[in-house]
Amino acid sequence: VKVPGMPLVAHADDFERNRSEFELRGRGDEGRATELQLGVMPDVRRTGMTVVAYGTPSADNLSLDTSRVDILASPALPNAKAQAFSIQALTTNKVLVLLVKFTDNVELFTSASVQQVMVTNPNSVANYYNEVSFGQEQLSVTVTPSWLQSGIAPPSTCDYSTISSKADAAYASAFPADKTTYQNRYYVFPRLSACGWSGLAYVGWGIAYSNGWNDLLVYGHELGHNFGLLH
Repeated sequence: VKVPGMPLVAHADDFERNRSEFELRGRGDEGRATELQLGVMPDVRRTGMTVVAYGTPSADNLSLDTSRVDILASPALPNAKAQAFSIQALTTNKVLVLLVKFTDNVELFTSASVQQVMVTNPNSVANYYNEVSFGQEQLSVTVTPSWLQSGIAPPSTCDYSTISSKADAAYASAFPADKTTYQNRYYVFPRLSACGWSGLAYVGWGIAYSNGWNDLLVYGHELGHNFGLLH
């Protein structure tokens, strides 16, 4: 079996147990991300590459026991401005926070409380990034006014890629007039024991997840991975 697409590094953080791990995933044109099971993390992977991974799919099709990865194209080189160590122009990232529930209808906290943690609290995520960037990184955050119904039962596996695709479909159905381009999408769902992490994010690509947490530590940390930061 071959899986074409773009390699993405996902970083999963378990703050309760003080541990974290990397995953390498291949994202196809349809948006689905398949975990690539490899003996070692290749040091040549870059976000923006085009690759084809070969291997044997797992029984649930969530991962690929990968035997070979062919690089078809390299990402574009950064321009001189991106390479320069100087203060850049002010950047505003539009962040959509999607609260998504399962068919058991569990809702852990209100949309208003997420808005407070993200924006209005003195120690909010937006204020944190404003401070640490000396005002150069601003966040424009939109939180769904209610929990979106994914239409799926609480998963027995940590298939967060399917959760996010269901959340996107539910949001598009509920808010068809919203044509905003969001640089970051943050998916918040009730805690799943199948996911052994508090938060997960792709490094250098604007998709992040919270496994039942509503606090600065998880939101701020995972957005940092989206911005390209490691540890």
